[in-house]
Amino acid sequence: MKDPKSIKQFIKEGKEALRYLRSEGIDIDLDNWISVREYVKRFHLKDESVVKDWVRRGIIPPDHVDFEKPNTIWAIKAVPYADRGIGR
Repeated sequence: MKDPKSIKQFIKEGKEALRYLRSEGIDIDLDNWISVREYVKRFHLKDESVVKDWVRRGIIPPDHVDFEKPNTIWAIKAVPYADRGIGR
């Protein structure tokens, strides 16, 4: 995927997919979704295992997590969650 042509193609296909979804009345705001690594940085958590534990325990609601495949978190909604300071 490091080939500039494949990256441009990937972006083009992603934009086409978003246009199609919008034409079907489905609007996805990608600005609200970030990677687990970015979530850890943004909210000053200890490491990615804290986020994964919060998902497992239901602290982060299931509709705020997107899985690429079972048990592999691809993106998480960029809002702060709290577990009484644990993991900070």
